[in-house]
Amino acid sequence: QRARVQQGVSQAVLADDLSVHPDTVRHVEDGVIAPDINLAVRMARRLGLSPAEIFFGPASARARVGEGLVVEDEVAAE
Repeated sequence: QRARVQQGVSQAVLADDLSVHPDTVRHVEDGVIAPDINLAVRMARRLGLSPAEIFFGPASARARVGEGLVVEDEVAAE
């Protein structure tokens, strides 16, 4: 969501670019559903991210959790 918003792209525009329903984008961003690998790759390419960032969030946040510097709830709040 952060990358999409920073780029000034609405959920509707991203959904149109990916040929999916806007609810799909919303559900992925809200964590209601996980995208399949094909959608994750398409989303990543469109937003300039890695597919891993689509599944797990920003690399810096994952690294901080892995190092025990923040708890997962703090990462989710970012």
